[in-house]
Amino acid sequence: MHSIRWKLIAVFLLVVFIPIYLIQRYAIDFFEHYTRTALEKEMVAYAFIAGEQYRTMILSLSDEEKLGARLIFEDLLAICGPEVQSRIRILSPRGKVLFDSHDDTTVGQDFSGRPEVERAITGDYAARSALTDDRKFLYYYVALPILDLDDTVLALSYVSRHTGPIIRAINEMKSRQTRAIILALAVALLTAIILAFTITRRLRRLTRATREFTRGAGPLKLEIKGKDEIGELAHSVNRMAEEIDRRNRYNRDFLAETMHELKAPLTSIKGAVEVLEEGAAENPKTRDKFLSNIRYDTGRMIRLVGELTRLTQLDIDVLSGKKEEVDYGGFIQDLTARIQARRGGRLPVFKAVIPDIQIPATILPDRIEQVINNLLENAFRYTGPEGEVELIVEAGSDGTVTTIIRDTGCGISPSNIEKIFDRFFTTEPRDREKPYGSGLGLAIARSIIENHGGTIRVKSEPGHGATFSFTLN
Repeated sequence: MHSIRWKLIAVFLLVVFIPIYLIQRYAIDFFEHYTRTALEKEMVAYAFIAGEQYRTMILSLSDEEKLGARLIFEDLLAICGPEVQSRIRILSPRGKVLFDSHDDTTVGQDFSGRPEVERAITGDYAARSALTDDRKFLYYYVALPILDLDDTVLALSYVSRHTGPIIRAINEMKSRQTRAIILALAVALLTAIILAFTITRRLRRLTRATREFTRGAGPLKLEIKGKDEIGELAHSVNRMAEEIDRRNRYNRDFLAETMHELKAPLTSIKGAVEVLEEGAAENPKTRDKFLSNIRYDTGRMIRLVGELTRLTQLDIDVLSGKKEEVDYGGFIQDLTARIQARRGGRLPVFKAVIPDIQIPATILPDRIEQVINNLLENAFRYTGPEGEVELIVEAGSDGTVTTIIRDTGCGISPSNIEKIFDRFFTTEPRDREKPYGSGLGLAIARSIIENHGGTIRVKSEPGHGATFSFTLN
């Protein structure tokens, strides 16, 4: 029962059985109540008719006529009682039998001890139901007082009838409904099994495939068709597996590239140390040269490790950081004001074009500031004193906001456009005259923007500057 398919079958059967059972119980109870109510009304009518006939005979006829009328009344009861499937008796005001439609031998019997008769003797209508001693039949009893002209109890009309036909009808209804329930459950069971196995078959395939994927059995590619929730789940698992593969490749490539970048300065430092150990340290000029090389390569490694630390921690920081809703225009204005203050009057010229409107955006301010500083730093580095760097903010009608950083510098070669955001890629000459970039700044910028759900792009032609832009949703 731990399997979802059996749980589905059990739930499906319960969903089918419980409403059918409740409907059956309601139908039987309603039918029983309705027939018993109708039976009581019918018996009251028989009692009333018999009582009216007796009252007419007693009050309207002379004593000579009464003897013949009593015989006629007795014959009438003997005929009508079996005809209406009821036993009709006329009782005296004290509860003794005067007439009986079924058996003359009961004449004279005292029924005054019966609850319904006791109540009728007082002038009230009464009814009762009771099982026979063998509990085979349920009888209904109706006692109706027969009143004279001054509302004195003249006699009692007493009608009884067993509910055998009703019970037979109810039993027949129960039998038919039981057969209907069994048939419905059989159909429901078959339907539930088909549905459960159809649903869980795809889930089992999904489970097996993901289990094999976690064991490293190879790439995961689920071919599960359907536009329902399971199909969407399989599609999501495929995308998750692709993302995991991409991340694994990213990590492998990242590790290989990192090792490659660290190998060069470590090799240089090792070589310099070996040369110094072999006696070069005795020559002050040679010693200073190799110490300078060691200092340079050590500084390069420190910068590289710092950039690597920021890059590897970036995803964690973005996931754990709480985004803020800010006025993006005001945020950029404050940022450009700080940049202008730091630069003073240095060239190239820096301009900012920001709409004077509210531009709501949900961002990590520190990270977006890092992206803009990075892009502006590159723009200033590659633009000559006579050039210009421009920052433009554009608000889209669909709620997006685009930030554009345009320069008039040397531009980017078409062969480098596709690689510009790759880790460790740099277009700067790697010489010893000045520290060159680690090639991680743009990779970090792209990661930040993508973690915000946005996109970053670049356009450039050699000699005509470069335009970087990123859009936030």
